[in-house]
Amino acid sequence: MATKNDSSVFNFNKQAGLNVKGGLTTSVQLAEVMDNKDHARLGRLRVFLQGSQADKTDPNNWRTVLWTSPFAGATNPSSLIKSDDAETENLYAATQKSYGMWMIPPDVGNIVVVAFVNGQENNGVCLGCVFQPSINHMIPGIAKGKTTTPNAPTVPVAEINRVSAEAQNMNIFEKLDKTKMPDHLSKGTSDNVRRPPHTPFYDRLLVQGLENDNIRGLTDASARRESPSNVFGILTPGGHQFIMDDKSGGSHMRFRTAGGAQVLMDDETSTVYVTNTNGTAWVELTADGKIELWGADSIAMRTEKDFNIRADRDVNIESGRHINIKTHSTKSTSPETQPKSTVDLEDVSGNVHFDVAGRFKVVSTDGTDLTTAQSTTIFSTMSNMITADTGSMHLSSSLGHYETSKVIHMNGPAAVKATAISGISLQVDTEGNLLYTNVLETRTAETPIYSPRKTETKIGSILTRFPTREPYPDHEAKSIENATVVDEAVTEKDIDDAKQTYKETVTATENEMVALVKKIDAQTNLTEAYNTLVDETIGEVSESLKEATKEIKELITKNIDLVKDLDLSDPNKKKAFDDIILVNEALQKNTVLPNLKAKDLLLKHSPQSVTESSKKEITKITADFKNFKDA
Repeated sequence: MATKNDSSVFNFNKQAGLNVKGGLTTSVQLAEVMDNKDHARLGRLRVFLQGSQADKTDPNNWRTVLWTSPFAGATNPSSLIKSDDAETENLYAATQKSYGMWMIPPDVGNIVVVAFVNGQENNGVCLGCVFQPSINHMIPGIAKGKTTTPNAPTVPVAEINRVSAEAQNMNIFEKLDKTKMPDHLSKGTSDNVRRPPHTPFYDRLLVQGLENDNIRGLTDASARRESPSNVFGILTPGGHQFIMDDKSGGSHMRFRTAGGAQVLMDDETSTVYVTNTNGTAWVELTADGKIELWGADSIAMRTEKDFNIRADRDVNIESGRHINIKTHSTKSTSPETQPKSTVDLEDVSGNVHFDVAGRFKVVSTDGTDLTTAQSTTIFSTMSNMITADTGSMHLSSSLGHYETSKVIHMNGPAAVKATAISGISLQVDTEGNLLYTNVLETRTAETPIYSPRKTETKIGSILTRFPTREPYPDHEAKSIENATVVDEAVTEKDIDDAKQTYKETVTATENEMVALVKKIDAQTNLTEAYNTLVDETIGEVSESLKEATKEIKELITKNIDLVKDLDLSDPNKKKAFDDIILVNEALQKNTVLPNLKAKDLLLKHSPQSVTESSKKEITKITADFKNFKDA
């Protein structure tokens, strides 16, 4: 057993399982991790040196290396206390205190950099780890990206499957050409690779309502976003994230657990945002100084001293059911209502005191009740008016009834009626609409992950801000991904008509397309003379019809599921398709066009919460439809 007087190096080597009896080896080498289980719990690895001609599968050819850290240690062992008293030896002050940075050793199959002290192969240490080629997209924030599924939303993605067809066509050293970037690159994703969706993380964003939020939910913080990278951070194997992003126009820090709970500090929007794993509570501090808080359950606050609330403008309080206010006697014992923190208070019964600079108004739908165990005093400097507008007035006292006035008029002239008070006006947005209520999560396992969320009907509130479950439509800072927008000019009838048009024409369209495929197959085998005849026919088609055909082809490309058997990658078939669709005006007008327009309308106007920024986008869409129709 090592003693306190053993040398530190000898003691360390002996307990770590190292010795100086092994053979010599090159000082620094690359090695593959073969075993990362260490019963000593020091993080030791068993590795196979790259370049070795020995059998890699034979554990006798593996070397043991110590796991190192940028910062690690413990207090000076000279402070250890040795005593005949076991209780003294087991005191906190008697032992060492460890500190440092601990990262778990890498999985089997990873490449590490190892060194051997004095060239001794049994005195190895691991200096660091090497990333596998192209396998660093997820680090540190599980960044968003495009998947291989057509028309799928932008979602957090995992690493590319290195044995997939997508990976075989990938060149990780290719310099990206911004002018030729595919669509997903323009949205801030990292490179031109399509990856599998990170289902666990995306499912959590769906639960939280943040799947389309580029600030609070989705992120582009990936080591592959740019080079040199502006992203710093840590991602654990289980999915816990620590992100420090120096991105120009998007600087932020984020702590996020694998379950989705997070603290976000965003410099670009000057936002601080905190949420829990299920999205059932969140708090946000905004650039303008708003502090917004939402909870699916209770919100409770308590102080052992005074609780002060002040608004330099208005205080708005609203409840869906009751508002209860109660004060206590400070020395109440039956029942005991005061905690021990109030023992220093004088013995008083608590008062409720309203001091109103303007008028004191109370409106009640079901009546007003006032009860006191002592006297009731009502004092007005001017007149008092009490009116029972459609009923009787009753005054009852057990001892006596007193009235004092210079003149008492018992039944005329008519008394002045009290004026009825109106209720508090409901708040509206800038367009005069009532506020949105909570967003309801109605998705099920059978519902597509990108289906629209359903919201409750707009209702009234006296509040000027109305936080809801995410996605909260009134966040001060907004950046939306994947969101469909709603054109307020498109009515429910328009949507129903589009659905009916789509239903009526989809079968006919599919039948026409089947016939079209047969015509194309036949035409590709036609003689040169017939091709010449087709070219002459095309030359006589008006420019407006050509433009309409172009737009129809673009729509068909968007709705390729309607043309499942049409392979336009074949140049002969593509030319035949161009020829036939261009001259077939009846096909365009009666079948293809109404079906595609109806489907496009349905896609672009699915019901979903509207944000102020997204409303503006519909103007361009509406103009495109008009131009298309006119053409």
